[in-house]
Amino acid sequence: MKHVYWTGISLILLWGVCLTACDDDKWPPIRLAHQEDTTLNLWYPYEKDTYLYSLEGGDGSYTAFSYAPDVVGARIVSGEIELTIRGLGYTEVVIRDNSGHSLSLDIHVDHYTQRMIVDRYQVYMGGDPEETEREAIEAAALATLPVEAGGGYRFVFTDKESTRGKVYIYPVKFGEDAVEGDFVTRSLEEGEAGTEYGTYFYDLTIDGKKRTFVRTTWNFSDTRTSEVAPVVLLEDLTEELITDYPEVGAVCTLQKMEVLSY
Repeated sequence: MKHVYWTGISLILLWGVCLTACDDDKWPPIRLAHQEDTTLNLWYPYEKDTYLYSLEGGDGSYTAFSYAPDVVGARIVSGEIELTIRGLGYTEVVIRDNSGHSLSLDIHVDHYTQRMIVDRYQVYMGGDPEETEREAIEAAALATLPVEAGGGYRFVFTDKESTRGKVYIYPVKFGEDAVEGDFVTRSLEEGEAGTEYGTYFYDLTIDGKKRTFVRTTWNFSDTRTSEVAPVVLLEDLTEELITDYPEVGAVCTLQKMEVLSY
């Protein structure tokens, strides 16, 4: 009799397991509708602090939970996952429903950052200086460059409008021996004074000294190649050098950048 009793219990348990398995198989897994990657890199502070991602799969009765709501808040809105960025850091957001499926999102929140490595550089010179003077001007201009080829800049934006923050300058090799400073970006409208080279400026303050770099494009040429470089940081040194070299019309340093990320 006991054997029959335990056999019945076992059959009931197996039936329950079967129902659960069948229910899982009935619904496809939960996933993001428009991307495969479940690792999200988001910015804070930023002009946009709420992100919506469409979901698909499961039975649609989604719920969401964030393990660090002070970093990212999570809730379901009309079948989408809404993420609200509240601070810097890392969290995991888990989405579940009644089908038994779940989806985990790994979310990293950092400052909006621009990373640039100097590929090479040259000097642009106007006017008609003598050859020996031209060589001296070029040497003086190159001596002002804060970064060698292989070094670079990391601009970390710390305000919501992405206009200012901290700059880390790597003189020799990107990522090593940083010199820290502050920066502000500004844009000029076409026709305003100072737009002959470009309309987007980085004003850097390093060791108490202000320097202005224009982000522009340039027909960058040297002994190796000639190309239109899409990202060049240009610094106008005319006022700094014209007193010593009055024959020069304009002097600019040009740093051709390899942009690693935005």
